Amino acid sequence: MHKLALSFKGKIIREFSSYCQLFVYISDILSRIALILLFTSIPILYEFLSIRDEELSMFIGMYIASVIIWGFILIKFIISRKEVFGKSKFDIYYMGLLAVALISVLLSSNRVTGVFGSTGTWSFSVITYLAVAVIYYVSSTVFKYSRGVKWLAVCLLGSILVPSIYHLIIVLQGNTNRNFDYFKYAVMSIPLTIGIIFTFKKLWLRVITFIALIGNLFLVAYYSRFLSGTMFILNLGVLSLFILFYFSFWIKNRKVLIDFISGVLRNFKNIKVLRDELSKRKRELVIFAMMIFMALWIIGFSIYVVSYFQTNIGDFIFSWMKTDIGKVNSLRMWIIGENDLSKIFSSFEFINILSNYGIWGVILIFLLLINAIYLSAKQTLELLYVGNFRNIILLSSIFVTFVMILLNFFLSRFNALTYMTLILVTTLLSVIDVILKKEKMYSLIKCKEFKKSSDKILRIIISLLIIVFMAAGVVGILTGLDRGIF
Repeated sequence: MHKLALSFKGKIIREFSSYCQLFVYISDILSRIALILLFTSIPILYEFLSIRDEELSMFIGMYIASVIIWGFILIKFIISRKEVFGKSKFDIYYMGLLAVALISVLLSSNRVTGVFGSTGTWSFSVITYLAVAVIYYVSSTVFKYSRGVKWLAVCLLGSILVPSIYHLIIVLQGNTNRNFDYFKYAVMSIPLTIGIIFTFKKLWLRVITFIALIGNLFLVAYYSRFLSGTMFILNLGVLSLFILFYFSFWIKNRKVLIDFISGVLRNFKNIKVLRDELSKRKRELVIFAMMIFMALWIIGFSIYVVSYFQTNIGDFIFSWMKTDIGKVNSLRMWIIGENDLSKIFSSFEFINILSNYGIWGVILIFLLLINAIYLSAKQTLELLYVGNFRNIILLSSIFVTFVMILLNFFLSRFNALTYMTLILVTTLLSVIDVILKKEKMYSLIKCKEFKKSSDKILRIIISLLIIVFMAAGVVGILTGLDRGIF
């Protein structure tokens, strides 16, 4: 078959060996665009849906997006007749959590509420876990190629630029309307935004990202009196980064430092010998002084974080715990089953999951976050000593974001934007891990030729049916919203 060319204004963008391969390419482009639109639109989706609850509107956006992008993957599989389901770094955790949730709901006393959620329980309903797993899987599949990191950076840029402009207009108009779910996301996205500024090579993209960052910083400062818990989580996240660098610096220079300190202690009483010793070891003295400075900075920042916690959060955080434990109603929290999601409303996400999906649900999320923190820290330190400054900034911002998500898991509730943050950073880390290890990257699959016209017609019919089911799924979600199923 003659090669096909996808061109724009006379310039050939890409060549394809068949119409099937062209379709695969276009379907993946549409999937990426759909994901960018998802990240961009979710924070302000409540303005376009007639729903009073802003949190529910964002979850509805996730459900609809998961139906659409999963449909693209299925159609691609039907048309190409090739395996399109790859592997990603954190598949086992997302799929495991979904499996635990499904088993738990099957054994629960209120299956409908378990599947669709209700007020206060959307964040840990089965349909939410299904949407999160689908969006993560498709993201980590279609972005797994050399420019995938930049596509994901554009996703983050869209998710902060459009909402920040929208909320800045609201503030300038003197409107008291506040979307605290978005402002919580704005705080959590600050480190990652700084990281992606160094990801873009084009100056205009850096400038736009910087403007979005400044806009979000203004909004966070403007509403900071309402965001004490989130600001505490951000402080701890930044503190974790400095602790990481401090101990890595110590490990890297421990032999030099130990020899220097032991030499100083041996000659401590002899001032003349000590002075000669210090004059010979100026490099070691600078390293030691830097370590002391960093240690004092970390101790001072730790004291600030603790005092901030006691002042802004400590007075009422345990009253949440006391209230929530009283609402658990003696459920068997250490096994799956016999749970009723409608009875649980917690200020802590891990209490929600423990109450409804048992210890296994908590373990899976905890392992996902700990593994991601470890992997991002390991890659950050590996690049630190190579000297790849731009990637160090990006990876360290991913590390801080994962620490913030883990703290949010223990100290707050997950909302739709927290899940979107989790999807974004896990996808970023998966793609970066593939790039650093130089494993098999995403590439266009070679489609088999259609030898029989009947086979071609059958696959087209199945693809059309999938499109019908996609449309039915979207309509079903919106209808269920109108009838109060969610």
